[in-house]
Amino acid sequence: MRIEGAVALVTGGASGLGLGACRRLAAGGASVAIMDLNEAAGSAAAGELGEEAAFIACDVRETEGVAGAVAAVTERFGRVDILVNAAGVAPPQRVVARDGTLFDLDLD
Repeated sequence: MRIEGAVALVTGGASGLGLGACRRLAAGGASVAIMDLNEAAGSAAAGELGEEAAFIACDVRETEGVAGAVAAVTERFGRVDILVNAAGVAPPQRVVARDGTLFDLDLD
C-alpha cells in the first residue's frame, strides 16, 4: 500500500492504537485526520503530527456525527484513501454480510 501522499482517517486517533497508527501514517507521508471524543488529546496529537494532520471531534456511536466528520475530512483534504477504525464499540457481527449488506450503524 502506498502511504506517501495518501489521506488517512483514524477513529480513536487521539490515544492508544489509534494514535500509534496516526504517527506511523504521518511518518510515512500521509495526511492524517484524527477523529476522537477527547478534544484535548486530539488537538495535542494533531499539533504533534504537524500541518498535514487535523483533529475532528466525533463520537463514532452517532451516525450523523460520523457523516459530518467524514465530510469535514473531505473538505479539508479532498478525499479519504485509508480508514483505520480504532474506536467504538458494537455487538459482534460481520462488517459486511455474505450478501454485501453492511452492518447497522445504529445497533446498541
